[in-house]
Amino acid sequence: MVADSRTIINYNGLRETTSEEFASVADEVGEEMAWCHFEGRIPDVTLACIQHLRQRRPPIKISVEVEKPGREGLQELAALADVVFYSKSWAQVR
Repeated sequence: MVADSRTIINYNGLRETTSEEFASVADEVGEEMAWCHFEGRIPDVTLACIQHLRQRRPPIKISVEVEKPGREGLQELAALADVVFYSKSWAQVR
C-alpha cells in the first residue's frame, strides 16, 4: 500500500525556546555555527532569531522549513532564509 501522506507523533514536554535564549546560545557558539536550520512553527520567535543571526553573523547560512500554508509570518521567514524547504501543501496553495 502506498500512501501520499505521513504521520508524525511528536510529544515534547519542554516549553518553547525564546528568541532571547536562542540569541544567548548563538552568541556563545559564535563562529563555530556555519548553518542554522529553523522550523516555521512559531514564526514571530523564529523571525527574531533569524534577524539576530543576520545582524551578528551575516555570513551564516540559514534554512527554514515552511509547511502550513495558512500560518501567518512564514513568507517573511522564507524571504530571510538562504534555503527554504516547502511542503507539498504549501506548493499546491501557492
